[in-house]
Amino acid sequence: MFFGHHLKSGSRLDLHGESKCGSGVLCLTSACLSDASTSRSATLFLHTPEGQKLAVARLIPSASFARLDLQLEKKGYALEADGAELDVLGFAESPAEEEKSEVEEKAKASITETPRKSPQMKAVETPAVAAETPKKSPQMKAKAQPKNGATSDKDQKGEGKKVSSPALVKKPEEATKSEEKTEPPKIEDFIAAKKFAGAKPGMVFKKGKQGVGYYKDTYVAPAGTKRKAETSPAQASTAKKIMTLQGGLKYEVTKSGRGGAPTASRGQKVQVRYEGRLAANGKRFDKGTIRFKLGAGEVIRGWDLGVSGMVVGESRKLLIPPKLGYGGSGAPPDIPPNATLAFDVELLRIN
Repeated sequence: MFFGHHLKSGSRLDLHGESKCGSGVLCLTSACLSDASTSRSATLFLHTPEGQKLAVARLIPSASFARLDLQLEKKGYALEADGAELDVLGFAESPAEEEKSEVEEKAKASITETPRKSPQMKAVETPAVAAETPKKSPQMKAKAQPKNGATSDKDQKGEGKKVSSPALVKKPEEATKSEEKTEPPKIEDFIAAKKFAGAKPGMVFKKGKQGVGYYKDTYVAPAGTKRKAETSPAQASTAKKIMTLQGGLKYEVTKSGRGGAPTASRGQKVQVRYEGRLAANGKRFDKGTIRFKLGAGEVIRGWDLGVSGMVVGESRKLLIPPKLGYGGSGAPPDIPPNATLAFDVELLRIN
């Protein structure tokens, strides 16, 4: 469940109380100055349940955006802005989702176990090898056949057992080596640690059945998003920049437009595909396509500003404050008063 909060300077926010995540895990992903034109710097403080006050981000006018990787599990955490107003984004994981992921992971592990643990599977596979091998090696056939049509000693005694080619019977040493090669590599899924000591690729820091520490990450990110721990250094160096326009509108380009395609400008008719959600809880309130005249006031002010300058084929994420959306009246029943809106928009064509 995604959420976003606006913090005034000197204000304090109880995270678990505001996000309604109960006893789940809170993940804070980014923070930025609410007003990019301000000349003041700001510090984001985190208050822990033990009474500590930690500075987690320092933002200045020339670097107004910061990525965070904070995972807060138990209740009692709070945020405080000092110096200037800040916007904080993140998402919440419920305990039910974590348990479901662990069950799915165990089910996958049981499917990928090697044949060594299933004697029945060996019995099925052995005839298939015997049927294929003689075709590739005529010499093996000659060795398996008795000379002058004679039968084996065991057949003469009436035991009724078939004589198989020695080449088709695996030696114990060969069988062991074959099984060792098919054994999947063991992946460490828990590292005990009393305190968070930085992100570890493929793992998350939390408290589980084995205690506090790093557990194998079973989280599946929504399409188009990634955790910081899942992002490689090469990808981090090319991280997309969040821009701030007049009125506090923020946008991020998630997909570039086609080369040489036209650019949307005021007065043109545009067609846009969109999906709208409430920034506070991630609840979707609308989805579809729309045609309108850009800059003519046919849509909310945040759209006129956010779509202007887009290239055909380009996609953006818009974070629209209430004064550029539906203001204090909202749009009942789906959009409450003073709601910050999050839109995914794609420019389809310009007419």
